[in-house]
Amino acid sequence: MSGYHRGCVNELNLKKNITEAIINVILKNNIAILNHPCDHVNPDIIEIGRAASAKNTALEINRKHKNLSIEEIKKLKETGVIFSLGSDCHYSKDVGSFGAAYELAIESGLTKDDLINADGIAHRKMKLLNKEIIKLPLNNMKREKNNNIPLNIIFLSGKKVIIENKDNLSSISFNKEALENLKEIVEKTKSYIIITSSIRKVENGYMILKSELSKYGLSEKLIGYTTEKIGSRRDKIQITLNNLGQYVDKFIILDSRDDFGAILNKHLITCNNGIDNIIKNKVIKALL
Repeated sequence: MSGYHRGCVNELNLKKNITEAIINVILKNNIAILNHPCDHVNPDIIEIGRAASAKNTALEINRKHKNLSIEEIKKLKETGVIFSLGSDCHYSKDVGSFGAAYELAIESGLTKDDLINADGIAHRKMKLLNKEIIKLPLNNMKREKNNNIPLNIIFLSGKKVIIENKDNLSSISFNKEALENLKEIVEKTKSYIIITSSIRKVENGYMILKSELSKYGLSEKLIGYTTEKIGSRRDKIQITLNNLGQYVDKFIILDSRDDFGAILNKHLITCNNGIDNIIKNKVIKALL
């Protein structure tokens, strides 16, 4: 494992030629992982990637340090680069906690096959996301887009929308009328569902929601859930829209909140007592 750290190099000429220096380090040594390759310096990361690919050296996506961009990761993947997620932990409690690095890998379209450390317990969720969010739904959406079928997205919250009570996972009470109306909405508008509810963060929470939706024939239309990056629900929805924008024609937000900002609030249908017939009709009208 190797990486440049600020203060380690004082030679101005070497700093100026940092790209050449990093490539030489990779080619002349057996390095498994290049740590935070863009931190403190601005190298030609694509040239470094070619050298890394040739030597089977993984480039790290780091939880804390300045990272590769989504565009850079995608280009590097095309050159055959493999990646490693890094927690940058300085304490034992942070081992395997990948945070923002995890989300960046997902948003960049990486799968477990692109990561050298994607087989441990800490990456079980990565496998789930690869299977349920990245591969199958996008393939379905691309196919429907090619057939000129409008693609609509429903950003679905839980509490006060389809869930009456969520004090804890063992006592969740789902609103049957809301789910029946949601089914009618999806069928009439050919919509996909993305979960925004905070219950998705709880262990098995997403799977409980998916199981309940499957009772109404909605699991096939469930893409997944919004990013877990730190930020407001508005930010999480905007990130998702940025990633799926080329496939989406219309979208609505079903939520009990009303703090999504001027732009997203235009797509908000506030729901405080479940999806009743009035809400159902509003959603259908908005998506058709």
